[in-house]
Amino acid sequence: MAWYDDKNRATYAATYKDEKSLRKELEEVTKHGWMIQDTSSVGSHINVGRTVTGAVLTGGISLLFGASRSKKEVTVVFVRDPRWVAQRQIDEAVKPLKDRQSDYDKAVAELGKERNQFKARLATAGQGQSLNRYSLEMEVSKALGRLIDAQKKVIKQRDQLLDVITPALVVYNNAVSLGASLPKLPTRLDSEVSRLTSEAERDDHLLEGEIHVRQVQENLVQAAHSWREASEKLSDAQRRLAYADRQIANARQLTDSVPPEQADRAAKKLAEAEQERAKRFADVEKWTEESSRCERSMNQILEARSPLLAALSL
Repeated sequence: MAWYDDKNRATYAATYKDEKSLRKELEEVTKHGWMIQDTSSVGSHINVGRTVTGAVLTGGISLLFGASRSKKEVTVVFVRDPRWVAQRQIDEAVKPLKDRQSDYDKAVAELGKERNQFKARLATAGQGQSLNRYSLEMEVSKALGRLIDAQKKVIKQRDQLLDVITPALVVYNNAVSLGASLPKLPTRLDSEVSRLTSEAERDDHLLEGEIHVRQVQENLVQAAHSWREASEKLSDAQRRLAYADRQIANARQLTDSVPPEQADRAAKKLAEAEQERAKRFADVEKWTEESSRCERSMNQILEARSPLLAALSL
């Protein structure tokens, strides 16, 4: 590989013994973004320097060799043309843009999907006013968790995209100021930075709100679970009360029909049945009150959640 093909090299000093070799290589190096910074004659006190650089580039190469009064050798110091450097910088800066943009677009699409699923779970839960409310709110919680994860991923991917676009904008503007030829970009970098920054502020606000909703949702799930447990215990207490009522009815029927010698025993069974019924009735009252309390608590949390969802357009 010729020295001028090395894209990582920024300066190079070359010595030429004749005008022909310099002219030949000069034609190649200019194609690779090199320009002459300085020249001097080897073995003499004459330093041609920058005063003839323009002449060399316009074809006055013979001036360099004519300036030497001893050896016909000339050392030329080449440096990269700032426009070439700027061009390379912008090429390198925009390379990752496509991948980062693709990753960000995928994350945004996934967020939209999770948001729609969360709304669907909310709608389903809103129609469930029975003991399956706990299961429905659990599904809402899971969907909300996935929504928050998707929101965090969008924020992460946007930050990574901005990390690429922001320095690209700097080198792009630098290349413009130098008059370098520039690649055609799918969008204006400055407007894209502005758009992404605005979206970042919006999504940070959304994430904060969604995390708040999740805290409320956790309380709602717990309240729905307590309501289900209290309702189940109420149903069990009501079944036991109904059974106690049947036992009392049977005991009373037995008391009315037994012989006198068995009356005491029948009366005892009736008293025991009435005691059992009183106990079961107390259980029904207890769990009726508890079930109502849990339902009220759940409804209060639902009411508190509504404005939070509305603020997030959920």
